[in-house]
Amino acid sequence: MLSHYKIITLSHQHTNLRDLAKFVLPELEQTIVHLLQSAKENFNIQELFYVSTCNRVMFLLYGEFNADENTVIPFYRHFLPQLTASDYTILKENVKIFQGTDAVSHLFNVASSVDSLVVGERQILSQLREAYEFTRTQGLCGDAMRLLMDQAVLTSKEVFSTTRIGEKPVSVASLAVLKLLRYALRPDARILLIGAGQTNGIVAKILHSNAFTNVHVFNRSLPKAQSIAKLFPNGKASLLSELNEFSQGFDALIACTSSPTPLIDLHVFTSLVQNEKNPKVIIDLAVPNNVTMEVAELKQVHYVEIETLRQVASENMAFREAEVIKATKVIDSNIEKFSRLFKQRKIEKAFSSLPDEIKAIKEKALSEVFKKDLAELDEPTKELIEKMLTYMEKKCVGVPMKAAREILL
Repeated sequence: MLSHYKIITLSHQHTNLRDLAKFVLPELEQTIVHLLQSAKENFNIQELFYVSTCNRVMFLLYGEFNADENTVIPFYRHFLPQLTASDYTILKENVKIFQGTDAVSHLFNVASSVDSLVVGERQILSQLREAYEFTRTQGLCGDAMRLLMDQAVLTSKEVFSTTRIGEKPVSVASLAVLKLLRYALRPDARILLIGAGQTNGIVAKILHSNAFTNVHVFNRSLPKAQSIAKLFPNGKASLLSELNEFSQGFDALIACTSSPTPLIDLHVFTSLVQNEKNPKVIIDLAVPNNVTMEVAELKQVHYVEIETLRQVASENMAFREAEVIKATKVIDSNIEKFSRLFKQRKIEKAFSSLPDEIKAIKEKALSEVFKKDLAELDEPTKELIEKMLTYMEKKCVGVPMKAAREILL
């Protein structure tokens, strides 16, 4: 029954991300497996899997477990006994429980990135698939979850192929590199990354995927700079305090630090360019800005600041959200399709023993019920009767299956 599908989740939609972190399960895979296996036994759950992302914690289960506001606390206590009374208050106020068709709909919306923090990002589908595959290989998921996940994947692919929900970058890091690419820099262009925080870490990965090779990272902490620099064949790392002494020039500079005052003023810029006259691309992703307006307004400089990128990101997000209407229609269609597939699968499983049962009836008729009558017949007649019964056996298996399929259509 579809009503056996349930989702228990905390997400960015209703929960502060800092609070959300309290409800993430321990990182050790075997610990998670043990907790999930024991939860199946303790809460009358047939199939179960768990997924955690940077903005979502979700349990997807199939079984008779009565998931409601009264059972959700014991359920979470099983996994996280260290939770405090205040944590349980957060849980009660923010947890969402979906059941039956609502659970199917929620999963399809999540898989299609309609319910994501950043609408249209594709990463969530791979995270769902990895979580499912892990729990499946551990024997925690079976046929019911397989059917649902297969349809969730198909739904997501259809959403991305028939709508434009994934078009137009909406992250500042992606837009920054996109701006950089428009200046047609060579793969070996000299790029300086000022700062090695989360944003520049993402920028570095996108630069790497676009085949840039020569990136020098400056940061207050050298290990962080080195971890980013090693992505590139000619990557280098230095302390931020060494920026003033850098004398190898640059073609592009991307700055994103938490410095309260600008790091790239006219004096530092002049030192960095070393009398080079070619154009310099400077992208400032910091708030407040890391680059002074005196540098930004130089004729030699192509300057891009974060406010410009934020505006583009906002416009692109509005575009994606407009595509959600189209995506919702695709999802609704797939919910109906899944409902039919699920019912058909239930019928197939219910009828799976039918061939053996009909065969057993035939065998009993020949060996017991009509044994004496058959004994009085000649061999050709016996063979004919057995052929007729074998024919009837095969046809009788198909009749109820066909009728059931026609009812579902």
